[in-house]
Amino acid sequence: QLKLREVSGKLEGRSFMANLDLNDFDNPYVKLDLEGDFDINSVFNFYTLEELEEANGDLLINMTFAGRLNDLKSKSGANNFKTSGDILMKDISVSLSSLRLPLVKIYGNLLFNNSDLALSDVNGYLGSSHFKLNGFFKNILAYLFFENEPVGIESQLDSDFIDMDELLSDTGQSTEDGDYTFQLSPRLRLKFNCNVKNLKFRRLEAKNIIGDLKIKDQLALTDKLTFNTMGGRIELAGLVDARNQKDIKVNTSFSLNQLNIDSIFYVFENFNQDFLEDRHLKGKVMAEVNASMDFNENLDLFS
Repeated sequence: QLKLREVSGKLEGRSFMANLDLNDFDNPYVKLDLEGDFDINSVFNFYTLEELEEANGDLLINMTFAGRLNDLKSKSGANNFKTSGDILMKDISVSLSSLRLPLVKIYGNLLFNNSDLALSDVNGYLGSSHFKLNGFFKNILAYLFFENEPVGIESQLDSDFIDMDELLSDTGQSTEDGDYTFQLSPRLRLKFNCNVKNLKFRRLEAKNIIGDLKIKDQLALTDKLTFNTMGGRIELAGLVDARNQKDIKVNTSFSLNQLNIDSIFYVFENFNQDFLEDRHLKGKVMAEVNASMDFNENLDLFS
């Protein structure tokens, strides 16, 4: 048994304090209390993350870890590892090889409760898209330590602006004519309540988007999503099936309330025909529509 009490010091000029218990050197049980103010680069210099390309910002950590190190070698054992405490993030910027876009200007609190991670006012930017999250990550330890392990996220998503062109672009650049690759990770399980002020996708500009979004097993579902666009308002429900990336199936029902018909034709690029175009049309449209559509991975419609 090894016990260290009130160990204090500085890591690259930042103060920390810790307590450590280590029991059974053959099958170590570790309990670590850690409190300190850290530069995120110092943390990643101490503990290397393979996909990390660049990191900046400050972390205020007050954490307790307890469990057997061997438990982190199996999915079932990882749930026995206990975590508690919180991390305050201040102006964090991170570039990862697994993300085309950087995470920048991240602020907020991460609160640990065993295998779950709570997000409290975590806000920042993925590329130029803004987000603010309040909710939970489920199964976070298994997701971090084991390949192909799913992660569940239940959260309120608030946003000032989302650029879907940039998020879906293969190049990470926002362009209406860019190459897109749409896919849903089989590891991802999302349940969002959304409140998005502005969203841009190709020629579509939507405002005041309110509704729900669920993603599981490469299926995306909304029971009700409403937004203002093209001079009116749309309410929709639907399902996106992305299990076959070469043939993405969309089943949806939606209502159009006082949309400008010339705007509809403009946004949908005159539906790939030139006989009747947006410049020929004027007036308002109200409609109730059920539609089934198929797209390829670049979101090109199989008409």
